[in-house]
Amino acid sequence: MATQLVPLPEIERLSPSVIRILGGNPGKFTLQGTNTYIVGTGKQRLLIDTGEGKLSWIRAIKETLSKENATITRAIITHWHHDHVGGVKDLLEISPQTKVYKHKPLDGQLDIEDGQVFETEGASLRALFSPGHTQDHMALVLEGEDAMFTGDNVLGHGTAVFEDLLTYLHSLDKMRTAFGGRAYPGHGAVVEDGPAKIVEYIQHRKLREDQVIQVLKSSKGSSTLQAKESGQEPDQWTSMEIVKIIYKDVPENLHAPAEGGILQILAKLSEEEKVVEEVKKTSSDSDSQSEHQTERQSTSAKMVEKLDTPNVAESMSDTQVADAFTKYYMQRATKEFSEDLDLIRGAGDFKDDALPILINALQQGTTIFSISEQRRIAEATKEAEGMEGGS
Repeated sequence: MATQLVPLPEIERLSPSVIRILGGNPGKFTLQGTNTYIVGTGKQRLLIDTGEGKLSWIRAIKETLSKENATITRAIITHWHHDHVGGVKDLLEISPQTKVYKHKPLDGQLDIEDGQVFETEGASLRALFSPGHTQDHMALVLEGEDAMFTGDNVLGHGTAVFEDLLTYLHSLDKMRTAFGGRAYPGHGAVVEDGPAKIVEYIQHRKLREDQVIQVLKSSKGSSTLQAKESGQEPDQWTSMEIVKIIYKDVPENLHAPAEGGILQILAKLSEEEKVVEEVKKTSSDSDSQSEHQTERQSTSAKMVEKLDTPNVAESMSDTQVADAFTKYYMQRATKEFSEDLDLIRGAGDFKDDALPILINALQQGTTIFSISEQRRIAEATKEAEGMEGGS
């Protein structure tokens, strides 16, 4: 049974500088409707997203601006989806002087760069390029509140959809460290602890990935997820076979939508060279949607164990060895995804005794390290990254 959504007011002041106006377009994917935000405290204010241009939204915008004795001088679009850009034309009819900003802008719009700052009375917004939900996605940090407008990368209810999982996870981690307070999402209620919600998102994706890997490592001949013996050729699994195991308690009519997430995980694992993924088109149906569905159903994958340990030659320099391990360590992610990133990001200066541990670990194919070993190895990788950045 679907979870009941919390009702949200059509117009609500969320903070001294933020007013949320619902887009008037509630639905399965838009939840209570698209959240649009008027930002600032003076006569000239910013608007984040425009909904679909529904009549109720147009009326609410006019009513709010009149009550606040304010105008919209700049509109910032988080991404290209219609439920966020559909009201641009109507906004320009209300406020013809409004400048519209969007990453990868359309005609008449202005571009947004990562780190670009938008100042207005009572508020300062910093753009954060965060592709994942879409390739043009921008989040916005509200500096004075230490809050973030997360667009559709993070929602107030449930989880988000995305175009590319690996890119999405990188963006989530980038967003997580950029603020410490509230998240104002593109859909749903305000999230009081935004970074904690992002960690939940990352952990959820890591859990699903671990489940997929467990299936890929298991034997098809067993009724349980029994691991195959060492040295045995791994079985090849279709994406739908994986879905039927992981989502065995979910109604079958939801398996096809769930397959999209599994395909994203397989694509990520393939990009990381952990699996071999094959996509075969078995139908010549001219209908593009039918072709896409047939192609998806024939996607299969199997584990590639030999890629786990990188080659470390005696002739390699310390920097080259550390660089090889950087890629290896990030791919393995044997502990919590977010903790691994924190460890590498927070490592100190290079230590002379890190490389012997690193080389020995690689040569022996070790995959689990103590905390002290992980930190010393991370220090080596950070030094390698610093050398590359300065070259």
